[in-house]
Amino acid sequence: MTSHTVRILGNHVAYYTSAGQGPAVVFVHGNSFSGQVFAPQFQSSLGATYRLVAPDLVGHGASAWAKNPRSAYTLPGYADFLAAFVQALSLDDAVFVGWSLGGHIVLEATAQLHQARGFMIYGTPPLGKPPDLTACFYPNPAINAIYEASPSTATCEAFVEGCFRPGYAAIPDAYVTYMKQTDPKARTLFPPSVLQDSNYTDERAIVAKLDRPLAILHALKSRRGYCHPQKSPTR
Repeated sequence: MTSHTVRILGNHVAYYTSAGQGPAVVFVHGNSFSGQVFAPQFQSSLGATYRLVAPDLVGHGASAWAKNPRSAYTLPGYADFLAAFVQALSLDDAVFVGWSLGGHIVLEATAQLHQARGFMIYGTPPLGKPPDLTACFYPNPAINAIYEASPSTATCEAFVEGCFRPGYAAIPDAYVTYMKQTDPKARTLFPPSVLQDSNYTDERAIVAKLDRPLAILHALKSRRGYCHPQKSPTR
């Protein structure tokens, strides 16, 4: 997994690539994490075959914090970031994979990704308007970590643990570091932009009208639950 930097919309942005030279696949990480969470894929036979690329979203990982956080830390803002990143690296005809927040960003950006070959999202139940999170996610108090400006280490550890299957013993310590690196405003400004302002495109309508392949992955409910969508949209 090789690291690089590029300027996107005036911001210093970090991104990572695999060794493969085949068709491109762009991975978009979840809230408070980094493109480095995809290291297992980048270091696998998949990464040796395909050109895998993953940015650190603005305000996340090694990327700079947003200069205009109120507009950048919204789904339209993140979608504009992704579209500009794709253009800068000539990734227009890639397949796009989004995890959790990354999946919502991918859906929001579909209108700008005209040449994309297809999309895959997971941990991302498409939201209608107004958003009904109780119909989409099982409740778990650990989710509050991504709404707090500066969550404690224990809170971060509980959230990270919930991103893996119960009993998984090889959870990387770096995941907590990624959470600590994230711009606090990325956590405090994003939720109200969705829940209060509905500042996003109706994702169920996007799914219904999308004219390119879309894969939606859902895991079975775990005892933690909150990382697993409760309901699937009709496609």
